[in-house]
Amino acid sequence: MRRILAAAAVTIAAAAGVVAGGTGTAGGTTVPVVVGVPTPHHQIIVFIPHADDDVLSMGVFIHREVQAGHDVRVVYYTDGAGTGICSVDVNGICEANNQFHGISVNQFIADRDSELQHSLGALGVPLDHIDYGTYGYRFRDGRTTVADATWMLQTYHADYPDATLLTMSWIDGHPDHGAAGRALRALVQDGTIPADEAIFSIARWYWAYDYPQRSPGLKQLSERLRASMGFPLAPEMLRCDDGQDPTCAAAIHNAVGSYHSASDEGDGYGIGYSSVPVYLDETDRDPAIILHGVAAGRYPARTAPSCSPWATLSRSRCGCGVPGWTPCAGGAAPPRTAGWPTTSRPTP
Repeated sequence: MRRILAAAAVTIAAAAGVVAGGTGTAGGTTVPVVVGVPTPHHQIIVFIPHADDDVLSMGVFIHREVQAGHDVRVVYYTDGAGTGICSVDVNGICEANNQFHGISVNQFIADRDSELQHSLGALGVPLDHIDYGTYGYRFRDGRTTVADATWMLQTYHADYPDATLLTMSWIDGHPDHGAAGRALRALVQDGTIPADEAIFSIARWYWAYDYPQRSPGLKQLSERLRASMGFPLAPEMLRCDDGQDPTCAAAIHNAVGSYHSASDEGDGYGIGYSSVPVYLDETDRDPAIILHGVAAGRYPARTAPSCSPWATLSRSRCGCGVPGWTPCAGGAAPPRTAGWPTTSRPTP
């Protein structure tokens, strides 16, 4: 499964002032180094911020590890009520210009949970391996903090001390995504979690620059984050067409279908497809994800790249600054809801 060339990985690490197998300095911060993606342990905990992130950013990994006989547990840690297609009023009712107008937010959350359950089932995760929150506590969608995520990760690490933990990458600008990545990286840095138990996933919109709805504002934000927060080294792309998992493409197709209201696999609501149709279509067409470990380099802010280094890894029809590719169209970023008041976390 591991396809990183060791020599290339060490070369990249050395260029950033990091030595493979020890510790190094990344932008002034000393971090335990694992160059490339660590080999997953038998037990794996996957932390999902939203229903659809499971298939968009982690689906190939989840299915591959289930097929390998590993014990994969998924934690869906937000309430899922913050999607742009449902703005919640003071009475807890969705206000929207779509079929979700007028339904209660509790029903919306339940419907979105159902879509995730169908999707994870297609990827091979059994029902009793899906946790909705940490001990039942779910963060407000759009309001996850690093402190929240740290508590969650420490709780699961205490319960499963030898498990591999997978979160979204620390470079991600979405608060629910990036908080978990930053928390996991910090827990590795302070020695709480071993570096070889930490894996991060880069959201698809960071490395595939060909989505028509991608806005220039989001692109500028992602490049600033790369410049200021340390960019991961030696990433690894996992693809369904690499010959390692012959049932992968069909599983991803069925998982994507779980977010369609009109598909046999869907639950009749179609919240996921109403929210991120382009991303789901691209994932179905070209099922692939990018993972990385904890090792990171740092771009000086003044020389941060103007285009994605990952554009050349995409089998897309357009791209930013890639010779021979058509420039990509822009679009507006989706609205964000206010969410819900926070409550006290449960005591394990």
